[in-house]
Amino acid sequence: MKKQSIALALISAIVSTGAIVFSAQSQTVTKDVDNNVSISGLTPSAFVKVSYGNLPLQKTFVPNSCGVITVRSTIKEPFIFFSYSGSAMIDWNELPLIGGRPLCKLGVPNPEIPWGTLGARADSSTSSVSYIRSAIPLLITSRNNFKERLTKANACGIASLRNTAVWPSTGLGTFYYDDGNPSDDFTLAALTTKPRPICYKGRLYIPLIP
Repeated sequence: MKKQSIALALISAIVSTGAIVFSAQSQTVTKDVDNNVSISGLTPSAFVKVSYGNLPLQKTFVPNSCGVITVRSTIKEPFIFFSYSGSAMIDWNELPLIGGRPLCKLGVPNPEIPWGTLGARADSSTSSVSYIRSAIPLLITSRNNFKERLTKANACGIASLRNTAVWPSTGLGTFYYDDGNPSDDFTLAALTTKPRPICYKGRLYIPLIP
């Protein structure tokens, strides 16, 4: 019943907007009046990764029982250059190594660790780790790394980036997408405003009326 309702709504939209049908499109990026972004001309059902240039990668880290926060940097979530509220920019490469010493001693940060002003660090085969002394959770902001959104093109080769509270279009800033080949950079303000394309039974319809 739900699928029937969606189909009827799509048919109504196609009829009411006087849409024309296209069998294929070159890759284009457009927005509608509500700043929903459409990437057209992709391979149907292909996964697309979009980097939001105005949404820095942020994550809250919680201290352990003795007041040490572990900031683990991975390929997916790189925290090599980072900061938190009130701190200077921290470079993992410049933090002193803990040298295998335990983080805690007698319920407090181990005083034998060369903590330095900003913290300490360790290295492993899988990730780079920073340690920060703090009794409260900290919101850590990665520098020069941004949130990436994974979406999937529909049967017509269109990937839609809906403007939502979690993924606001204003967060796109200068952005690019990657469907296996990284695109050029785009800005939301420079995108052409057009009605969102409609995909119905694998056929692409372009509304003529905004």
